[in-house]
Amino acid sequence: PTQEIPGVWLGYFIGEDTSNFAVGIITEDHEARFVGSNIQYAGPERALGVTANSSVFYGNLGEYSWTESASDYNATVRSLEIGGWVATRALFWGTYRYNDTQETGAIYFYYNTTYEVSPNVRNLAGDWVAGDVFEEGNTLTLTVIPDPDIENTTSGTISGGDGLGNSFNGDIVIHYRAENVYDVTLSFNGDELTGLATYVLEMTTEGIDISKKTLALGVSNADLTRMISVLSTLGD
Repeated sequence: PTQEIPGVWLGYFIGEDTSNFAVGIITEDHEARFVGSNIQYAGPERALGVTANSSVFYGNLGEYSWTESASDYNATVRSLEIGGWVATRALFWGTYRYNDTQETGAIYFYYNTTYEVSPNVRNLAGDWVAGDVFEEGNTLTLTVIPDPDIENTTSGTISGGDGLGNSFNGDIVIHYRAENVYDVTLSFNGDELTGLATYVLEMTTEGIDISKKTLALGVSNADLTRMISVLSTLGD
């Protein structure tokens, strides 16, 4: 049967000189956000696909990385192709290739069962802190406040700022009622950034070590010139 790739995944993009850990968020519509610290691999709906009656997956993503010339989260994007094999709710692995240089690398990701948790914005409530964001020594804090109506578990607000004087505000809502994936909209310097978020719980597997509950949030703007990508934990 055709294998399924939607889920929350933990793993690596491994190049010749780099190894980037990321939390992968893939929706039922095959939109994808692989969220790392200061790097992000993203694609819109149907960015990924699986060949019918097989375990072969394929797709196209943009690799977002920050430029170092300013403090407003400006990003550059490189396009890449990925492909390989997937085992439903277990793992996927394969290779990637940059379209501009033809450089290649490897990918491997393991399924995380938080995808199966009933989504509830109250599970994201609190102050999420990430260090060394955009530049060394810069701390970014994002505060998620669920809707005050105790019966509404599907939406809330998100706001925050960093040590460089930047501030953010927006909304967070559940993307799918049955999966622990959230749509995020952030307003920053007059620009609207949209993307996905999820969280993973403490775990250790196959060389991947998550020491405490971690929020993965990746957003970008429409013209692909700005992005925010953070792995953050709840502040004490």
